[in-house]
Order: sequence, then C-alpha cells, then structure tokens
Amino acid sequence: MSCSTLLRLVCLGVLTWVLVACGGVSFRVAKDVAAPRSVAVLPLGGKADPGARTLARALLVERLRGRGLQVVAIDFVDRVLAEQGWLTDPERFDPKALPLPKVREVLAVDAVLVGHDLDESRFNILLLRRHAFGGTIGLRNGTESAWWSANHVASLLGGLLLMSGQVISEIRAQIVHGSSMATLGLVDTYVEDVAETVPVQKQVDGSPGSNVSLTEVRAERTAVPTAGLERIVVKANASPGATLTFDLDPRRTAIPMAGRAGVFVGAQDVPVGSVRRVRVAARGPFGGDPVAAEVELR
Repeated sequence: MSCSTLLRLVCLGVLTWVLVACGGVSFRVAKDVAAPRSVAVLPLGGKADPGARTLARALLVERLRGRGLQVVAIDFVDRVLAEQGWLTDPERFDPKALPLPKVREVLAVDAVLVGHDLDESRFNILLLRRHAFGGTIGLRNGTESAWWSANHVASLLGGLLLMSGQVISEIRAQIVHGSSMATLGLVDTYVEDVAETVPVQKQVDGSPGSNVSLTEVRAERTAVPTAGLERIVVKANASPGATLTFDLDPRRTAIPMAGRAGVFVGAQDVPVGSVRRVRVAARGPFGGDPVAAEVELR
C-alpha cells in the first residue's frame, strides 16, 4: 500500500469520527414537569472563553423570548445573584454549586436556565480541521427535574483534502480558524440549534416589563471633602425587582442605583453646579420599555 493511499485512509477514518461527533441536538422535554412561563438565564459555566459564554447567554435570552417565554433581564439576574453572594467571579461561575430552589425563589420565576460544561475546541490533524463550541443546558424548576434539556456541539469542518481544488480558499479559512469571528459564528449556531428544540409556548397578552412603577423620585446636593465637587444623591421608590439607573447629563448616563424592598438610592460626585436636572429610569425584571421621571435638583 502506497503512502498516499494510507494517508487517504487515515484521513477518511478521522473524517468519519469527526462527522459522527457533529450530530444533531440531543434534547429531552419532560412530560411530567410543568412548562414554565417565566424563566431566568443564569451565567453559563464551563471552560469556554468568558466572552463566548456571555454572548451565548445573551442570545439565549432573545431566542427563549422568541419561543414565547417571559425571560428576566440579565442585569437584574446578575444583581440579585451578586446581592445573595452567588456571583463573586463571573469568569469562574459554577452553576452546579447553586441552591437552585432558593435561586428560583429569589428571582421569582418558574424556572432557571442552567448551562454547564460549555467548551470550545479546535484541532488540525492531517490537513483536516475542526472548530467546535457546545455544552449542556436545561430549564430547571429549582429541583433536579428539568422541563427541557439539551446537549449539542456546533462545529465547523474543513481541510485541504475536503475541499479539493480550492486550496486558496482553504488557506484563508485556516487563517480565520480559531479566531474570534469564527467563535462568534459557532456560538450563534449553537444557540440557534438548541433553541429550536424548546417547545413554543403561547404568548401572554401584555408585556410584563410594562407593569413597573416609579414614584417619589427626588434628588439633592450634598457636600464632599474634595474641593470643587459635590455629591448628587438620588432616591426613588419602585416595584420590587425593578432595575433603576439615573442620568445627570449626556456624558454621565445609566448610573446604577441600589435598592432593597422597593427603595432605591444612587450617588455620583460631580463638579459643583454642573448638574441641574436628574432623569431616573426604571425597568422591570423582564425588560420592556422603561418608566422614567425627571426632577430638579434641590
């Protein structure tokens, strides 16, 4: 047997293994678990780059909304997790360590999406290449039971032997292989593939985010030790679970406010006399259009 024939047989074996590893989405929908109406997407765990996991999480929020589920805004989820001491290092977040019943209760949702073992892999063997992104995710009701779960790996295949006669195109692909652009495409493909297996739920009339209230907005100036500066203190009452921010001017916007039991407070140091009005915006945990109010500084 010639060396070229042996090489082709080995490559064929590698290609067969790669294709087997690139099957469709493996998913399960439990008939004995009630379908959730409201869900929260937790930070995704795994060895994949934090940026890729963050993108996958944001895409999952949008795709789940497209399947008829009410999905809590990510900033609200992260704020609650941080307040409870469950989110200390986002890059090393481990959803397996969370007390899921308590998490679901605090977030006031029917289920939480938990993703773990998300990983990105790539290799070049015998002129064949594979770049993949995948992992396991599931919508859990706070116990070990999952209404829906899926395991999938999205991948890109290539190689000079697979694209005979297109050497230049393949060389360009090798350059892109493993780049952030290729990763982003794989993440999008992964999320799209798994989201398509989530049963579509009947849409609920009205936007849950439109029910947020914002009252008793006030702002005042206070002195600070630093010469030439003053502190703007902003207070407001809003629906429990809302996320509040305030704007001082076009350059200082979306400054977060901390809240507990519906009472929110925020502060920012600015040059004396540089701010006259304050705009406060409140968003419900499910997003939607914000409720806003403006007040004069006292």
